[in-house]
Amino acid sequence: MDKLTREKLASILIEMQGELSQREFAKKLEVSYAAIRSWQNLESIPTIDNMDLIARMRGQSLPMFLIDLGYPVKSSEISKILARLTDSRRFVLLKDLMSSFADSDLLSRKAS
Repeated sequence: MDKLTREKLASILIEMQGELSQREFAKKLEVSYAAIRSWQNLESIPTIDNMDLIARMRGQSLPMFLIDLGYPVKSSEISKILARLTDSRRFVLLKDLMSSFADSDLLSRKAS
């Protein structure tokens, strides 16, 4: 993940943290305080499981969250992401993706 993407992620995390302390926010995400500090200071990035949790807390699917971050999701990474998710999360993810593609198709038709 490049520096610009990590900066955007850090900004999102700080926004999500709101008035909570880093320790309180870490507890909410069920990660260590050191992890939150490290992500917000651009020292490391969350695991794919934690990225999925962050995305869900924002009301997004993981791929849409990664796209919003500007992180290029390669087709080889998609299968790895899917393999790490439970069946129910996989279903929701695929449903979200299909919906996103349908919405973008409708938008492109309106523009023509």
